[in-house]
Amino acid sequence: MSFDRYVKYDEKNNCFFIKIPFQFNSLVRALPSRRFMKKNKDWKAPAIRANAALILDLAKKIPRVEMDDFTRDKLNEVSTASAPRPKEKFPIWYPWKTKPMPKQLEALDSAWGQNIKAFFCEQGTGKSKIYTDMASAMFMEGKINAMVVLTKYSLRRNICQEFEKHSPLTEDDAETFFPDFSLVSGRKKADAFLLKKKNFKMLSIGLESLSNGEKKGRAYEYTERFLLCHNALVVVDESHLIKGHQSMRTMNACSLGLLTKFRMIGTGTPISHGPLDFYSQFDFLDPNIIGVGDYYSFRNRYAQMGGYEGKEIVGYENIDELMEIIKPWVFQVTKKEMMPDLPPKVYLGSREVKMTKEQEQLYKKVKKEKVAEIGHLIASKQDTEVVAQNALVAYSLLQQIACGYISYKVEDPTIRKVLRQREWLIPPERNPKLNELIECLDDLKLRGRQANIWTRYQMEVEQTVDYINKKLGKGTAVKYYGKMTQEEKNVAQAEFVDGKVDFFIANQEAAGTGLTFVNAEDAYYLSNSFRYIDRVQSEDRNHRRGTVNKVFYTDIVCEKTVEVKVQQALAERKDMADFVRGQMADGIDLSELF
Repeated sequence: MSFDRYVKYDEKNNCFFIKIPFQFNSLVRALPSRRFMKKNKDWKAPAIRANAALILDLAKKIPRVEMDDFTRDKLNEVSTASAPRPKEKFPIWYPWKTKPMPKQLEALDSAWGQNIKAFFCEQGTGKSKIYTDMASAMFMEGKINAMVVLTKYSLRRNICQEFEKHSPLTEDDAETFFPDFSLVSGRKKADAFLLKKKNFKMLSIGLESLSNGEKKGRAYEYTERFLLCHNALVVVDESHLIKGHQSMRTMNACSLGLLTKFRMIGTGTPISHGPLDFYSQFDFLDPNIIGVGDYYSFRNRYAQMGGYEGKEIVGYENIDELMEIIKPWVFQVTKKEMMPDLPPKVYLGSREVKMTKEQEQLYKKVKKEKVAEIGHLIASKQDTEVVAQNALVAYSLLQQIACGYISYKVEDPTIRKVLRQREWLIPPERNPKLNELIECLDDLKLRGRQANIWTRYQMEVEQTVDYINKKLGKGTAVKYYGKMTQEEKNVAQAEFVDGKVDFFIANQEAAGTGLTFVNAEDAYYLSNSFRYIDRVQSEDRNHRRGTVNKVFYTDIVCEKTVEVKVQQALAERKDMADFVRGQMADGIDLSELF
């Protein structure tokens, strides 16, 4: 082999070594993942798809590059490793339990015969039915005997219910289960389910339960045991929840995915922050789809870096290339395409109210000085102040004041810890936003209409429910938020869906995904999360399959406050953090951001 130009494969380290004259080094630098080795003065490149394809092209451009047959065969193998199989139609013999919509059948056709698939389907388009029919048909063909769905913790029951609703498998053949590892009895039930003699098992696991450290925690260990003794399809539902490449949740989900060859993901918002959100989701499906080796190589290929110390993403590049790479693995559909007759969303704009005198004084103080004494406003009357260390903290403080409450830190000397306290600045009877809401709901109640009321803060949920029931009648409203037990949440959801109560008050984080409220044609927002995805997800609880009439959305905001900025950010489809960074990059003074 020539001393100065060669490509050879190292089987032990699963990488290629490339040596070429220095004038051709620019071609090697096009490889998404590579490193120069000083000892032999050659380049080392991992055996990944993108590298292999470019090395084959490089070998054609540089004269007299030597390569043995073993290396050439390996390059061809790796460069085509992720090529999708020819499409097959979903089996015509499949005994549907519920009739699919045309686009759902199209989704199943696109995925049948492939071991991995991404369903980027907007909220309300029926992803759960797609997973269910795919798994049921794969079982009937003898490919799998189980399905594991990794989803948001609060949606585990819903996923099981959807499977039972749509799968043609009988109770004798199949059983669903979502474990509760917090109780001894729950762990015993989980062990019993693992040993049950069922032809098909469906297991639903909360993704949040996989966040307890690398390969640690009962949820991870149990799911690993389950996958080791079953031939399963693993689905990550709401896969945008694993977009953080360094999070334990993402790494553990990817580790579990390696235990099976059948993997799928589904979400309506795959890139809420930008194209880099694709990396972890496709890393779960198969690292060789994108095939650049690691996140930083991916970022270097598709993002433009700049800003402070060159560590901020200021733009994107090669996106057409990225879309072409992932296209064979993706089925994408909008609600309009899935359900062309779905009534439209109607945005009624904002109903603006004026803050009370106490709110205005504190708001101006925090806005101007980023610090304020609140001892005279809180129940304890202790000398206490709130401080806004940065723009986003200031936004949160100002939003809280507009909502009528404040959170602050106090030191507890008995336990030597700093605790966060939350108190109302004004009683509900004087809260301008609540009184405006009561006027709206009183009119809806007279017309026999139900509504969802969304908040950002759990404290708002409690106060809003109590005030509505006080003003409009006991049992008029129910609450739904994180601190409630799952049984309490299920009861509240059922009472609202069955029409036993008129109004469902929830914070967006707890109820913004997985639930269906097509019984309500109105939604009100007392406060908004700073994340765009939370707004979109919550809006779609009412606007989905089964919606008959138009859905109306109304925001209740305090005039001339940060709440107007939050709405501006959401209208631009941005998170508040991105919005603030963008404003600052445009040279807008921090004092003007509020």
